[in-house]
Amino acid sequence: MKSDVNFFRNRWCRLVLSTERMNRNSSIEVVKILYSLIGESKPEIFLCDSPEAAINQVSSVGTYLSRRIEKKIRKPLRDQLEKQVSRQVIEEVRDLLLGDSLIVEGNLEKCIETKLGIRKAIKTNYWLVLAAVLDFSVHKLGVSCDKVRMNLVCNMASKCGWILPYSGLCIICDRPTKIVSKSFDDGKCLHSDEGPAVQFSDGFSLNVHYGELVD
Repeated sequence: MKSDVNFFRNRWCRLVLSTERMNRNSSIEVVKILYSLIGESKPEIFLCDSPEAAINQVSSVGTYLSRRIEKKIRKPLRDQLEKQVSRQVIEEVRDLLLGDSLIVEGNLEKCIETKLGIRKAIKTNYWLVLAAVLDFSVHKLGVSCDKVRMNLVCNMASKCGWILPYSGLCIICDRPTKIVSKSFDDGKCLHSDEGPAVQFSDGFSLNVHYGELVD
């Protein structure tokens, strides 16, 4: 069991707080599949180096699609999972595979939201937690689920950063190039004494001390 957990932890935990650049062609293809599965026509797709650059692309846009994505993709998978595995087991699997790294990822997301005032974005954890739990549950707990939707969720987690999905337009943000975190007595969080704790390739950065955004 321990070796199984380590295998899946290595597969998914590396994507939490990842600074690996996206394969842009792969991310575009995954988004096309996402739109097809929710009944939307192929959107115009912009790839941006940071969430700040993504905001600058949003001017006159169509309907925001997060609710449709939730209804058509995530909810059916969660319902299938929860019919076969208790919520307690789901939470235990999540914590075993992703652990404290999720807390720091949440810290990162909150700091970006605060800095930019951005709310309408589907973030890394949205896909990653479900992908990791499904992957382990299907292969080790004998859970069955919709394979097409599961593959999409896993690919969104592994091939995309944040996305801003609208009718007719989808903006894909690349991952940061630098993330600095540190463990303290009360837990792990973003922190850097020298320079930004978070930086993107276009220069957008965040100065963070003890998990708190500073000017």
